[in-house]
Amino acid sequence: MKSDANNVKSMRVLYEGGLKSKCKYTSVRNSSDIVKQSDNGLLRNLKTEIMQVHEIPKIIPHKTLMTHIRNIDISEVLGLEILAGNFST
Repeated sequence: MKSDANNVKSMRVLYEGGLKSKCKYTSVRNSSDIVKQSDNGLLRNLKTEIMQVHEIPKIIPHKTLMTHIRNIDISEVLGLEILAGNFST
């Protein structure tokens, strides 16, 4: 699914090399999906593609990504002490 690919790429960008700030993430998002091409001295912005029929997944806006991450069901969250206590007996 196209939106799943966008979400996966966006999460990779957010967490790659450590958690990025909103400002840094937005900077990467705004610069990564655009290819500048010069035609007769005029610069045009084009979307990045692989073999004209396969577009590279887009990085979604930070606010949309945070909403997606908050909606991921991670089940029950346990403290480290409780988790360690379960395995020590």
